[in-house]
Amino acid sequence: MHYSLKFNLFFLFLFFNLSLWCQKTEKTVFTDSLSLKEASRFIGRDAFDNYYYIKNNALVKKGNQGIKEYKNVALGSIETVDILNPLQIVLFYKDFNSVVLLDNQLNQTISINGNELNDLITFENIGLASQNRFWFYDSISQKIGLYQFKTNQYKLISTPINNKIVFFQSDYNYAFWVDENQSVYGINLFGKIFNLGKLPPYEMLQFINEKQCVFFENGHFSIYNFENKEITSIATDQKSLINFFYKEGILSIFTPWKSILNYKIN
Repeated sequence: MHYSLKFNLFFLFLFFNLSLWCQKTEKTVFTDSLSLKEASRFIGRDAFDNYYYIKNNALVKKGNQGIKEYKNVALGSIETVDILNPLQIVLFYKDFNSVVLLDNQLNQTISINGNELNDLITFENIGLASQNRFWFYDSISQKIGLYQFKTNQYKLISTPINNKIVFFQSDYNYAFWVDENQSVYGINLFGKIFNLGKLPPYEMLQFINEKQCVFFENGHFSIYNFENKEITSIATDQKSLINFFYKEGILSIFTPWKSILNYKIN
């Protein structure tokens, strides 16, 4: 083998291992656990330590004030639940093209059917936004829009999105999505789309904000920074899970044994 080629291979090997060695690690502290034997899907927890999950296609809220439940048989299966604001919980029933909003007692306040609007909207992805609005992706126009649910007015704000969306999440000011090529995009309330780059391989994902996300891959949790492309490992002893939820420095892991394990990230 040529000397320069040997040197280059050695340099690449050294650089790769040095990069792994230099990767940051966030330590965690196990705080508590909760048994959810009846849950089929864990949704998350809010700032008041209420836990949300799906049981027999009903949304259940479990906390210090007891257990509350919402079920709407007429709308089929619950596709997604957004608990960004526990006073305005957003349920998406994809099979019936419907969005339902609940208050903090899980009482229905608003129900919207995309088939009954003046201009048909086929809701594909849903997420809460600010000022009594929710984000939506319309599969007919292939555009992202904002729906004002107090006035039943809506507006498409993006250009057409050509690649298939495989993951969608929002906060009050932004909506984020990952396409089939693992490219990550965001959009603000004014319709400006920005490219956040490509994600590392992942099995499960949650955006923290417009700069970071937490993901699970091959038995490990990590935080990915979109600005500097830095990966920070999260040290936990839990390698097997159904899904997880991250909020305010607490990583909640839903295990195959139907328990929630909470870890505080230092």
